Amino acid sequence: YGSVSLASLEWVPFSFGQNKSRIELSSIELKNLMLDADNEKFQHQIRVADAYLTLAALHQMTSVAQSNLQRAKEIKTATTALAKSGMRPGVDSSFVNSEMSKAILDLNESQKNEVKEKIILANLIGDENSNFNIDTTTFFSKEPAIQNDTNISSLPLVKLFQSRIDFSRAKEKFISRSYFPKIYFLSGVWGRGSGMGVSAGAVSDASFAGGTKLSRYDYAVGVACTFNILDYPRVRSQFLSQKALTSASIEEYNQ
Repeated sequence: YGSVSLASLEWVPFSFGQNKSRIELSSIELKNLMLDADNEKFQHQIRVADAYLTLAALHQMTSVAQSNLQRAKEIKTATTALAKSGMRPGVDSSFVNSEMSKAILDLNESQKNEVKEKIILANLIGDENSNFNIDTTTFFSKEPAIQNDTNISSLPLVKLFQSRIDFSRAKEKFISRSYFPKIYFLSGVWGRGSGMGVSAGAVSDASFAGGTKLSRYDYAVGVACTFNILDYPRVRSQFLSQKALTSASIEEYNQ
């Protein structure tokens, strides 16, 4: 029986900026993902605000439709009385009946739209029952304050697009440095066990334990440098491709 054991260590103390650029790339990628999450929250706030304001407007339209129906009822009552007394032609009764039917349809349509928008708002805010009332008094009683701040750099969407540019540039830097050579520090420890004795050909222990116990040792240390000369066309193509993506990210930011 015999045994062989080996332990090795490989360390890159000098990578000519490759490790640093890899860490910077990961940090910027993390920042980009966090800004993406912040932008999603912001976009959701926009959708909630839009649904709320739409619901407030539809609620006001429903109130107008109810008032219009009440007006149509009063006109119908007066016109019917005048027609029965002979003071108005009978065709006026048919006209006010059609106006009242139209007012009923308009009210039903307004109520239907209001209920639909309320369900949409309930889904956005996580309310399963949609049993809530909105504040329409404040919204329609005064004009909203106008913000004159023209600094758009603090907007979540703008921050996200700027972060994409930074990430793409960091990737350019990482790709360009991936072609640099690497210097390795290498070390290894080796051990072998056998049942052979010290004298040539003598068997001191033929058991399994005697053969697997380590009895001879060796070690090695060294420094190596690797540089792939033929890898330059591939790295350059990747770099030019990433540079084009950076230009595209800048144009998206400008848009």
